[in-house]
Amino acid sequence: MTGLATRPLHPDFGLEIEGLDLARPIDDATFAGIRRAFAEAGVVLIRGQAHISPDDHVAFARRFGRLEEYVLSQFLLPGHPEIFVVSNIVENGRQIGAHGGARQYHSDLAYLAEPSLGSVFRCIECPETGGETAFVSMAAAYDALPP
Repeated sequence: MTGLATRPLHPDFGLEIEGLDLARPIDDATFAGIRRAFAEAGVVLIRGQAHISPDDHVAFARRFGRLEEYVLSQFLLPGHPEIFVVSNIVENGRQIGAHGGARQYHSDLAYLAEPSLGSVFRCIECPETGGETAFVSMAAAYDALPP
C-alpha cells in the first residue's frame, strides 16, 4: 500500500493502517490498497477518526459499494440513514443507540440472500481496553480444523 504504514493486528487476520485521515480526500490508488488490505486481512483498523463528519463517514463507506439502511430504524443517525448508532449512553431515560448486541456472537445481516460486505465503524468514545465489538476469522477457524 503505497505511502501507508501498516502493521498486523493478529497473526491470523486484521491489519492496522497508520497515517490516514478519512476527512481528507483519498486517491484511487490509496483506496485500492485499503480495499485490498480489507479483502486479504478481513479487518482493517484506522485509528484516530473520531473527528470525521457523518458525511465523511458515509463517503468513505460508499467507496466500498452500495450502503444499506439497517433494520432497527430507531437507531439510525438523523439525516444519515446509512449510519447505525451503537452506544451504551442513556439520555433522558432512553438509549441513544443500539446496545448489548455483543453479548452473544452474531454476524450482522447474515440472513440476507446477499449479506453485506462489511461495516465501517467509527468509534467516538473509545475505552482504553476491551469494548464490546470482537472479530473472528472463519478462514482461520476452517484452516485449524483437523484433516
